[in-house]
Amino acid sequence: MKGAPGDGNRSLRNRLGEFLTRLGYLPQDQAEGATYAVQAEVQAVPAPGDKQRIELQWIVSRRDGYELGRVVQINEVPRGSLNGLWGDVAYVAAEQAASGIREVLQNAAQPELDEATPPPRPPPEAHRGARAEAAPAR
Repeated sequence: MKGAPGDGNRSLRNRLGEFLTRLGYLPQDQAEGATYAVQAEVQAVPAPGDKQRIELQWIVSRRDGYELGRVVQINEVPRGSLNGLWGDVAYVAAEQAASGIREVLQNAAQPELDEATPPPRPPPEAHRGARAEAAPAR
């Protein structure tokens, strides 16, 4: 996790771990023994009307670094409302992200039609996987 204002990095990481565990995955903080990695990038961008747009990208990759897909969440919240505690916002965002991450991993586990020819790697700006919207902060 990187880039979230307030306690977002910690809250999102903790909540995501809880939801991935519920889905049957075993989250861990170190790479040793891991099959997949999930990185998250958060950007808070000014938006009209005293709001800010929160953009979350959850990047799912194999152990060798090959990107399997991304889960992208975008939502507008009142400006500065996430500079402290994320609370329910982290809960909802992580819940939706976990479902999207599961979908990316399930899609990656599907056998290729021609296993001798690997699929082409998409450019970095291409987004595959699920798209989820986080609920607005209250």
